[in-house]
Order: sequence, then C-alpha cells, then structure tokens
Amino acid sequence: MRSFPLSRARASLLAVLIVGISLAAGGCAHPNEVPLPGESPSPTPRASRTTATTGADETAEVCRQAQSESEDAVATLTDQLDEASTAYNAGNTAAALAAYNEAKETGTEWADTLEELAGRPVEAKVRTVLEDGAEMIRDLVSTPPQNIDPDDAEDQINEFLDDLDAACS
Repeated sequence: MRSFPLSRARASLLAVLIVGISLAAGGCAHPNEVPLPGESPSPTPRASRTTATTGADETAEVCRQAQSESEDAVATLTDQLDEASTAYNAGNTAAALAAYNEAKETGTEWADTLEELAGRPVEAKVRTVLEDGAEMIRDLVSTPPQNIDPDDAEDQINEFLDDLDAACS
C-alpha cells in the first residue's frame, strides 16, 4: 500500500482539528454564514460527473499528470497544515486559520485538476478513479475540521493514490 508522509501531516491535521474545535468553541467558526476576511467561502456544489470525451486516447499523459499533481498537492497540503500547526502552537489563531484556508484551497484546486483530467479522453477505469478522487477530496475540504477523522482521511487519500496507481499501470 502506498502511503504519503502522514506522520507529519497527521500531527498537523490533528492540530488543525484542534484549531477548528477551538475556533468553533470560541464562536469564530460559522459554517452557515458569510465568511470573515481571510476565510474561504464554502465550496459550491459541483456539477454531476464528467462525461466521456472523444479523441485520441490520452490515458498515459493524464495518468502522469494526475500522479504528479497528487504528489504535489499532498506535499503542499502537508506544508500548509504544518504552517497551521506552528501558528496555532505559537498562539496565532489568525495565521493558523489562514493556513488552514490555504490548505482547503489547495484541496479544492487538486479536486478541480482531477475533474479536468477526467474530462479528457481516457480509459473508463482511470476516469472513474479521477472522479471518485475529486469527490472524496471535495468531501474532505468541505467537512468542518472538527468532524474529520484523521485516520479515515489518511485511509481515503491513500486508497485514492493506490487506486490511481493501479488504474494507471
């Protein structure tokens, strides 16, 4: 099973969860209201799954791009969650929230990229993995941090990465 460096990310994610819980308890988190400056708005619902496209088969290139983008996204998310943890541990909840919002944006961009790649002419199994991965990532970034189980999130991301590797091999 392929695994990304979650030893640091898990610790960071736990710290971000603590930030989210602390902010919610302090009345700063308000998932059903207009976001405050520096906060990201709730993601808008996405259109239904992409449809198959025609043209020359781009599976190999799409796989290369999806795997590269996924590795980059995981590395960036790890750094952003580390930044949120560091800021939180230093007592700077504003910086922690800003870093957390950047991580949410990174996750959204990752999901957008996967959806875009799924819309290209690729094998059905690759398209399905990309669409499922995008949906899973969107679910994670739209879930309030205090409701995320870090072990479950890690398992979901690792399962997506494993599925992507299998579909692309």
